[in-house]
Amino acid sequence: MVALPRTLHVDPADVTDEVIAWGNTVSGALLDGDCGHFRVEGIDGLIGYRAGLRCAVVMGDPVCAEADKPRLAAAFRDWCRARGWTTVYVVTSEGFSRWAIDAGMAAVSFGEELVLDPMHDAQAGSTGRELRKKINRAKKAGLAVSEYVPSTLADHDLERAMEAVATSWLDARRGPQIYIARLDLFGQPRGKRWFYARHGERIVGALSMNRLDAREGWLIDHLVCTPDAPQGITEILVVEALAALRKDGCRYATFGAAPGRSLGDVAGFGALSEKLARAVFSGAGRVFHLDARTRYRQKFQAVRSDPAYILFDPPSVGVREVVGIMRAFNVSLRG
Repeated sequence: MVALPRTLHVDPADVTDEVIAWGNTVSGALLDGDCGHFRVEGIDGLIGYRAGLRCAVVMGDPVCAEADKPRLAAAFRDWCRARGWTTVYVVTSEGFSRWAIDAGMAAVSFGEELVLDPMHDAQAGSTGRELRKKINRAKKAGLAVSEYVPSTLADHDLERAMEAVATSWLDARRGPQIYIARLDLFGQPRGKRWFYARHGERIVGALSMNRLDAREGWLIDHLVCTPDAPQGITEILVVEALAALRKDGCRYATFGAAPGRSLGDVAGFGALSEKLARAVFSGAGRVFHLDARTRYRQKFQAVRSDPAYILFDPPSVGVREVVGIMRAFNVSLRG
């Protein structure tokens, strides 16, 4: 197999349809302008990566049909080795990670993806009591949520107001930050849905979702609000978005993977590399409060939890791999 010349940066619009068709929960990062794309003749799809210090950090599984993932990953491995690069895959599925372990990579279970079934009302029963309280508080405060459908009626003033919410949310964040994809509500509109929260005449919250055709569902991608928004605003945005999916008969929604309190199973590492990986993750967990997202998401009553992995090829951890992961996650120690 021969790698096509288009292995570097391309117009993000070129990969939008592939991200919709085969993407996973972090594939939206492939639409960023700083993400490289690797393709191979005879395989529909691509691998998205960020490179630095002779380390390629891949965003999730290969974006292609399930049966083609091993061939595309093997070609990318050869391409990287020819350049003297190591490879790290971040946020990979259990199935692809099993193949990677058999292929000689190391795998670290670092967190989980909580899968929601929109047909199940997260406010129901005793387990939904705290969420019901949040929603009732939001409604009493006068919050109202609507879906924005630009294909029916585009409203550029509303879009600017939602973007202003995102800006104010970003400006209000303090302390160490970590994220994979930039916050861009309307940059690549295909395969997306938007919801917004109004408080009186003001737009004070916004939520965007990305379509995941391979999972017959949706990723809750961005969830933002103004610093002075009433309590319960993010919860009511999620609940109303799930209600809209329920009307469509959708059975799959997710926030994407979130780190746990500590690393889970580790396969393929030597003792020293495993010790370093656990130490780095433990330190990052304390600095970035990595398990906070999982605690927030649990209130929406997930129907299952899928493990998420980080893969290392070759099976070792060094400075360039750590730095590569930090760059891929856009780590900033200042708010």
